[in-house]
Amino acid sequence: MSDWHDQVDGLVPAATGDDDRELPHYLYISGLRLILMDLLTASLFEQYWFYRNWRYLRDRDKLDISPFWRTWFNIFFIHELFRRMREDPQLEPAGRGPSPASWHATLWIVMTLASGVLSRIPNHNAPLFGGILGLSSFFCLVPAQRFVNRANAAQVPRPKTSPWTGWQYALLVVGIIINVVFIMAP
Repeated sequence: MSDWHDQVDGLVPAATGDDDRELPHYLYISGLRLILMDLLTASLFEQYWFYRNWRYLRDRDKLDISPFWRTWFNIFFIHELFRRMREDPQLEPAGRGPSPASWHATLWIVMTLASGVLSRIPNHNAPLFGGILGLSSFFCLVPAQRFVNRANAAQVPRPKTSPWTGWQYALLVVGIIINVVFIMAP
């Protein structure tokens, strides 16, 4: 199944058979790339991360879901995404180590909601603390990314990491502008 998104951001359709072993599972990027992109894009990269992982599941499993809406309402769907990752037989080579856990998803929801609330409190320190809390929510996604990365690294042959895309570069530009405006604001 291919759509215009595949042509725009270079996603290769998900692996479905033994002949496709060289294709990565989920969004396959380094943990450092996840952290840096999330910080530099003012957490916009998290939305991209959710979208790509939901799109992978939709395409691979032929699910009747909208990755866009699952991303838009991610506080309601993060638990399901992490559960699907944890129970995914293709990620079994990742072993029993840290996996996308329910408490990571719950903590991400709490951090995201608390960030939104704190950012709106008319106090000198509350918006700053809310921004810092929101920017640090990526810590909850890192274990899931490491789990995916271990499974991909165990494949023979090992797939290439997901390439940089036009969407990622656009997010980077927009995020840097948002960060500069935030830092420059009185």
